[in-house]
Amino acid sequence: MKKPLTLRLLLLLNFSCFFLFQAQATHLRGGYMTYHVDEQNSFKYHFSLIVYADELGVSMDNLAHIHVSDGSVINAPRKSITVEGNQVIKVVFEGEHTFSQERTYTVFWAGINRNPGIINIKPTSDVPLVIQSTLDVSATATNRYSLHYLVPSSAQAYVGQPFKFNFLAFDQEGDSLSYELITPYTASPTGIIAPVAEFVQPDDFRVNRFGEITWDNPALKGQYNFALQVTEHRNGKVIGTSINEFQILVFDALPLPQLTLLNKEGFISSSDNLLLAPPGQKLRLQFHIKTPSNGVAQKATHVSELLEPHLRNLSTLQVSTRDTTDGFIYIIDFVPSEHLRRNQPYAIGVNSSTDSNQPGLHTTRWEYAYLYVGEQLPPEPVEPKPEPEPEETEYNTFALYPNPASHYLVIEIPTLEGASEVFFFASNGQLACRLQLEPGQNIIERQIELAAGLYTYQILSGENKVRKGKLVLL
Repeated sequence: MKKPLTLRLLLLLNFSCFFLFQAQATHLRGGYMTYHVDEQNSFKYHFSLIVYADELGVSMDNLAHIHVSDGSVINAPRKSITVEGNQVIKVVFEGEHTFSQERTYTVFWAGINRNPGIINIKPTSDVPLVIQSTLDVSATATNRYSLHYLVPSSAQAYVGQPFKFNFLAFDQEGDSLSYELITPYTASPTGIIAPVAEFVQPDDFRVNRFGEITWDNPALKGQYNFALQVTEHRNGKVIGTSINEFQILVFDALPLPQLTLLNKEGFISSSDNLLLAPPGQKLRLQFHIKTPSNGVAQKATHVSELLEPHLRNLSTLQVSTRDTTDGFIYIIDFVPSEHLRRNQPYAIGVNSSTDSNQPGLHTTRWEYAYLYVGEQLPPEPVEPKPEPEPEETEYNTFALYPNPASHYLVIEIPTLEGASEVFFFASNGQLACRLQLEPGQNIIERQIELAAGLYTYQILSGENKVRKGKLVLL
């Protein structure tokens, strides 16, 4: 069965009329974008662009140019540079923009270039990095805060050793989040924003419903780039998306600490380890950190949305430790308040790393607890059963419908004509988008909406047949 084409992932947007690459930015590892709505003006947004780069790379510009899908450019001055450790720096740019009308917008930044020598992307060097986010602008401004991430867009893994990592994304308005690994985006010299053409994601690399990323067996040392799309939901409606582009550096196998949540069995839990946290009852999480075989001393820290300003007065996490013969126990005591009830679970991440006073590499290891505040756990999501593949339908004629179109568009290409391309031109003659089509039926979901209006389309088939027509988007 043909899968619907998602505009966010397959649409090739042409911003060549205003697109400029950011100069003097190299050895980029990843990053993301955040925003919040102005308190006085619902059409005014304050943006933060967070970029992670090699500490030893070329220094970045003092100004970032953030592009908007309506043709606008946000000039965002650099606000800070901080060293994150392991030769990674965090660079923050901040800017603001007032939108002219209610609609869905995509905002993005493109920088030259990702780190060279990336294993799962071709070419392995000189590949621009694109950071983007999607938001719905309206007078009511129902989504006033974008989601945030608590840990950097760079992580370490080790050959032959299972990898576990979570960016600990949260939305301070309590919206539900869903997670999907997607192909990273890049940009051509002419300004075409599109998924990387040659990208490989290992079969054992996946993300669960809590945003926890696992890699069962990293087999080859080197640098890998990935992208995580996080979608915000409220009352069953998608209200925004964010893409976190990140890099994982796989090192040779090293002795690592073993980090385990000891008392998980003492909680009421789901099959995928969502723990029940009844309001008003004291909870104790005990993480056992076992010293690695080389005897290097370890230290531990914890990270959680529960420590952020919007929740700090609603919860208190008390930490203590207890030595054991093979390491120590990292204990977190927590009493959830009634005000912490929501549909989205809270995540607590515990990190064990080499003591900074020790020479050599600073290895890291993570373990997580996911807590649902309430009297009982919500129903577990049901995995959809795969639909049987229908018999192939022979398509003998061209069709494009519905017209006018609103949420989706169907384009049928005669089977014998082979692959095709469709080009949409705005009323001013500018190319608005370009999309690859397969023979047969192509169902195009309009998740990232083009502006409403009249478009001219041209479809070029594999046999060089050209079809032209008008399309109205509502």
